[in-house]
Amino acid sequence: KKVLLPRREAGCPMADMVSPEQARRMKADHPGAPLVLYVDSSAAVKAECDICCTSGNVLKVVRSLPDETILMAPDRNLANYAKRMVPEKNVVIHDGFCPSHEIMRAEDILAARTAHPDALFIAHPECRAEVLDLADEICSTSGMITVCEKNPAREFIIGTEITMVDVLAKKYPAKCFYPALIFSSCPTMRMTRLEDLAEALEKEQHEIQIEETIRLRAYDSVKRMIELA
Repeated sequence: KKVLLPRREAGCPMADMVSPEQARRMKADHPGAPLVLYVDSSAAVKAECDICCTSGNVLKVVRSLPDETILMAPDRNLANYAKRMVPEKNVVIHDGFCPSHEIMRAEDILAARTAHPDALFIAHPECRAEVLDLADEICSTSGMITVCEKNPAREFIIGTEITMVDVLAKKYPAKCFYPALIFSSCPTMRMTRLEDLAEALEKEQHEIQIEETIRLRAYDSVKRMIELA
């Protein structure tokens, strides 16, 4: 397949927080321990890990591994969530984070609850532990869609990147959605404009090229995750 990136510099700050060298160092420091890598990461780092995970299946992936010690990168908050929910595992955590989730604090959630006392608070597992402690539900963005559809509540505070509020409001117009923090916006997600997309399609520019040896190794780690489903 030909894959184009409409805006070349629109990457992921969290993905940039772990390099292949850091992944190899983690594994060298803990021989035999598998590395679970959040799927929002580069192909080069995926090539160094044992299995990938998403925020929706992270607990299933961690529980599926027979090893007592598990390495996790790049997101420390997601890893701490897994460590909390799967206490029988010794989780070794890389010190990366998603800026859009890291910025949220407990006081932000308490302020949102005060402003919207009837709202249910849903938090993404990439949030800090102090934020997750205040959540009525903890789930991935796809999980948030399901919760908002099935839960009888009419108001929801959404603890993730602020764009999700717009997605939910459009999908469920009879319900009200509020951001946990209005500053929780990802700058690189917002870089891409319609003109960037049009230019990429017209000129077929900014094609993503991956070295074949890296592609094959990265694919194996993603395939292992998919096979769990």
